[in-house]
Amino acid sequence: MGDDPFWIINTAMKVRFSRMVQKIALVGILLMCAGFVVVVIWPGILENFLPEKSESGKTTDLGELFQGSPVVDSDSWANVRLPDTNGDFLGLSDFRGNVVLLNFWATWCRSCVSEMADMQKLHQKLNGKAFVMIAINIKESPSHVKNFIETQNLTFTALLDPDGITLGRFGVRALPTTLILDKSGQLVETIIGPRNWSSRTFLAKFNKLINQRIDES
Repeated sequence: MGDDPFWIINTAMKVRFSRMVQKIALVGILLMCAGFVVVVIWPGILENFLPEKSESGKTTDLGELFQGSPVVDSDSWANVRLPDTNGDFLGLSDFRGNVVLLNFWATWCRSCVSEMADMQKLHQKLNGKAFVMIAINIKESPSHVKNFIETQNLTFTALLDPDGITLGRFGVRALPTTLILDKSGQLVETIIGPRNWSSRTFLAKFNKLINQRIDES
């Protein structure tokens, strides 16, 4: 039997087939491991590099990639006028005498969208007070932004910046970025990354600014 050529060929074919099966099984195991990493492990790792919601005034991890606050000169942006979703032009000078939350965002920005519900809650809580919330959308079509605003039932002011001119004017380096202005139009704080705007911390902060006299330092 050992000298039978057919037996030798048959044995060789079995060995090759066995090795091929082992290779296929190994590839399958490697693919399963890769899939596990992509589906289970990688999102957890990636999450560490995305901004987290925070009630503090500190910037998030995303903000640390863009170190430094925007250089805001009130004289340089006081006359900036942008259209709202209805085509009416508005500017910050129209809201002088109000505390302003000025948010820069886009619908493709997941972190931006995540904080919209909290922004709406804050807007409703401060309704009727000397407070204005303005969300400047960056480089998206009016119809798209209007549809998003209506779908999300957002009632605060949304302005459109289709060319992104405000990014340089306000020194915005990341989305979302939020500027808090006092009633005289002076920059109080710059916040990069999403926040829980409806929290007690921010509600107290804005009420303090609202109750502050313009001539107070």
